[in-house]
Amino acid sequence: MSEPQLLPLFSQPLYINKIDLNDEMIQSVVNTPCESDNGGYSNGWMSQTQWLKSQPVIRAVVEYHISKYVFDVLQVDETKHQLEHTTSWVNKHHPGDCGAGHSHHNAQFSGVMYFKVSPNSGDISFYIDPMIPTWCSSTLYPEVKQYNTYNMRQTRIPPVPGMIICFPSHLGHDVGINQSNEDRYSMAFNYILRGEYGLGYDHQLVL
Repeated sequence: MSEPQLLPLFSQPLYINKIDLNDEMIQSVVNTPCESDNGGYSNGWMSQTQWLKSQPVIRAVVEYHISKYVFDVLQVDETKHQLEHTTSWVNKHHPGDCGAGHSHHNAQFSGVMYFKVSPNSGDISFYIDPMIPTWCSSTLYPEVKQYNTYNMRQTRIPPVPGMIICFPSHLGHDVGINQSNEDRYSMAFNYILRGEYGLGYDHQLVL
């Protein structure tokens, strides 16, 4: 009997990489004013939402990786689409702060880059919307022997300095409680695709 072929259909791919940070990059984030309460209830603090526009070096790094994700991994046609930055901001989480569950609206591709994080400063968790049915539904979830690509509804990633993660903007995620003794600094970003939309039919949308 031959081995079965398994297809992870309709996946939600995450792009994870790590860059070498320098002191100038780190200080540009740490010195950014974060005065706006990010939702309240110990949910952290955030900067203004066009941060990358004033950071050409970091923006170039982000756009290299978001381009690899969109055009190389997802195989979007770069001759018909161009990535465009929409929003970006610094997140600052004091000890005891967390990030409530959310997704990123008015965007297609999002990401986060970590600049100053300590052990136990809060994992980022990605999860499937409980309203989306799967074979392991939110109402009837069997015990599994080992979690893998085919049965997970949630995955947690411990951040490290220099880590960059890119993901579909609709994918829900949250940030665990900062249980370290130091502030945690990250930067989130959103992009959309400009260009022609459609499946080769007569009616196409151009953004």
